[in-house]
Amino acid sequence: MINDADQPENRSEPVAVRVTGESLFAAAMRIVPQDGNRRDLAARFLAGARSSGLDLTHAFAVIDGKAGGIEPVARQACFAIPGPGRTAMLFLSGPRPSGGDDALSAPERDACVREAIRSVGASEVTLVQALPDPNDDWACSCFDRIGMQNVGELAYLSRRLTGVRPESRPHTPDGLSLRACGDLKASQPDRDRLCDLLARSYEGTLDCPELCGMRDVADILDSHLAAGTFDPRHWLIARENGADVGCCLVSLNDEGATAELVYIGLPPEARGRGTARWLLETSIWGLRTTPAQQMVCAVDRRNVPASALYNGMGFREFAARRALVTPV
Repeated sequence: MINDADQPENRSEPVAVRVTGESLFAAAMRIVPQDGNRRDLAARFLAGARSSGLDLTHAFAVIDGKAGGIEPVARQACFAIPGPGRTAMLFLSGPRPSGGDDALSAPERDACVREAIRSVGASEVTLVQALPDPNDDWACSCFDRIGMQNVGELAYLSRRLTGVRPESRPHTPDGLSLRACGDLKASQPDRDRLCDLLARSYEGTLDCPELCGMRDVADILDSHLAAGTFDPRHWLIARENGADVGCCLVSLNDEGATAELVYIGLPPEARGRGTARWLLETSIWGLRTTPAQQMVCAVDRRNVPASALYNGMGFREFAARRALVTPV
């Protein structure tokens, strides 16, 4: 949780204000990459967010002010954008390409993040998260200062989806069967069954175990459903002796060119028997008739068994992120 005791009472402390109109555009110019045409990038960012129906009302910035017809200038800014599953993602301004940080930059960032979290916390959001690059010390130190919890460092992996032939379907191990998910709307049987399976798969997990218990499983499922385009044919459940023993959830995005491994998990009693590999191989085989050219996923670096599975199946790292959260 946000630590109010950390807030100085000194009135000279930077003040972050909610931004709209020209000030919102100024804040967006600080959020986008600073080494390009910031005005064009900001316009595209705001247009894309609005066309996607994203809520931009939880944006805060430290503004230099506006005088004599000069546009407002945002020294630092933070956007808290709510998403499915009652979560919100933080987007934070970094150092300027010319001049970098000054003595006020850190407290100004802190003020923007605190206000953004307070604002989004007054809505239905229950968890705020941030995914900074581990090398961005300015961002990681800011989130640390305001008391966000580190829940792991994520490696982002990808592999090409080429050469998958129809006759190469993986052999189904004895006793196991596979079914695709049905309707996952509220109060539908498959939704309840998948929620139960997800909850059991979190027992003893090595993937961001600190997150366990922070969110309702139904909210987690809603977040998974919003990742790319949901197609029940690629949301697979493994069964053994009439019981659900694992799931592999894959969605398509980037107009179908990329398949995202949204989640793969097994309860403790089903682990260590090759079921996860069979599930993933079968999912990849099932993508052969889609436009997907690659599959991407993320894994906690501490999850050695999962990392070994991905590496053994040709996945290679292309990015990393530090995962931080705070309940609100």
